[in-house]
Amino acid sequence: EVARSRMSAVHVHTLIEELAHAEGSAASTSALLLRRALGERDRRLEAEKELRTTTTPLALEEQANRMREALQLEVIARQAAESKAQRLQRQHAALDSQLRVTSETVQRLQRERDRRSPGGQTVR
Repeated sequence: EVARSRMSAVHVHTLIEELAHAEGSAASTSALLLRRALGERDRRLEAEKELRTTTTPLALEEQANRMREALQLEVIARQAAESKAQRLQRQHAALDSQLRVTSETVQRLQRERDRRSPGGQTVR
């Protein structure tokens, strides 16, 4: 019984040592995995920072180009609208002149008609 008890104690002691070794190995593995994860995170953050640094000026330049193009289109549209307004003003002036000439002609013809007698004879 004593031998069995000693064997059990040795077995328990061996199991305790194996458990301690397994815990140490697990801690070492965990530390290694943690270092790898942190290293990966640092590399990813650095790559993202570099990507932002390289793409931000390009993105800003593209945005500036789009804004410049929009401004140019707006200027072109404004110039076209001003040109159209001037053309419409000239047409309005021409039509107004034609209306004035036509009105004067109508008035003159009416006066001539009124000067004629009802029998078709001209009254002077």
